[in-house]
Amino acid sequence: MPSSLKSLSFILALLGIFNLLILVNFMPSLEINSSNLKKAVNGQPFLIQGKVIKQSFFYESMILKLDNGLVISCSSCKNLDFKNKNISSKVYLDLFSGQDLKVLEIKTLD
Repeated sequence: MPSSLKSLSFILALLGIFNLLILVNFMPSLEINSSNLKKAVNGQPFLIQGKVIKQSFFYESMILKLDNGLVISCSSCKNLDFKNKNISSKVYLDLFSGQDLKVLEIKTLD
């Protein structure tokens, strides 16, 4: 009897961990603007849209300033030009290097 309870609890624990991993990986991203950025937590993914009004480089990253006041950092956008283009991007908040929004995915809407 005790060994069957141990195996049942082990199986239930594995199912619970599996469910948590699925929920974390497929959690929908929230839309963000500069006013609700202060309520965000580290690593939280967001969807943003806007027109790039300024494009610059900082070390190995491209810094994009959008018309809605948000500034995003993209390390894989070195040879791309987003100036005066509407973009949609999935970003995450990185509190360890300031309050940076790091790009996970980016695409132009034009």
